[in-house]
Amino acid sequence: MNDDGSDVAIPDTAAANGADSNALFISKTIHNLRDVGGLVTDSGGKVRSGVLFRSAQLGERNDDALKQLTALDLEIVFDLRSDDEVNRLPDFVPDGVTHVQLDVLADSEERIAAQLEDLFVDPLGASELLMSGVVHDHYVGTYRNFVNLQSAGSSYSQLFTSVAQGHRALFHCTAGKDRTGWAAASLQLLLGVSQHDVIEHFLMSNPHTLALFGAVMDAFVEAGGNPDALAPVFMVDRMYLEAAMEEVDSNFGSIENYFVEGLGLGHDGVAELRRRLIQE
Repeated sequence: MNDDGSDVAIPDTAAANGADSNALFISKTIHNLRDVGGLVTDSGGKVRSGVLFRSAQLGERNDDALKQLTALDLEIVFDLRSDDEVNRLPDFVPDGVTHVQLDVLADSEERIAAQLEDLFVDPLGASELLMSGVVHDHYVGTYRNFVNLQSAGSSYSQLFTSVAQGHRALFHCTAGKDRTGWAAASLQLLLGVSQHDVIEHFLMSNPHTLALFGAVMDAFVEAGGNPDALAPVFMVDRMYLEAAMEEVDSNFGSIENYFVEGLGLGHDGVAELRRRLIQE
């Protein structure tokens, strides 16, 4: 059993650059809220902290969450969710902060969330299906789509163009682990963070995702579902991120070409990202 009382197994991962993973998280009220910066780059510098943040959804309407967001002094919040997700739980952001929705998976033919809701009606049957690897394979394909879909390319292009222009920003999806995870990982790779450290940062979403979906998981288990079956649904796997990186290598040859050509930032845009975000 985990510290939060759940039974889902958490991968044993070390914190990026040997840091205490709990120290990297900013809020206990806003799930998975953390700085994208702070990691060492291959130039000997660090990704600049305090300018770009990531999190899960911002639909919690309480004073503590609002105060914490206000303290970040954000200019823009980028919401990477679909229309359905946004309508179901709209963001709650401080006055004066621009909210921009970018539906990363708008062009995707699959909507796994709706399918999973149907599965949870029958926890026993769902456990068998989830343990078969179907969901794991779905997420591997989804991460490849982060690189290939036009809607994903357009969304990430707008996000990173804004960052290159110097805007203080936060980006998020629902759990802050997949669409958000690729955004953070791809940028960190571009800035020269080692693949090892990028993956460790990526995997830090797992314990915080358990907290976000704890009630759903508890109900699933109480109804007879297998807790281990939930891992591919609510947790990230390094294989997901590796699938996206393989897609980048296959289609663009390098992470730099992905940003230059795939996202259309050009060499000047990439240079500006590095200038603003690498602290020597």
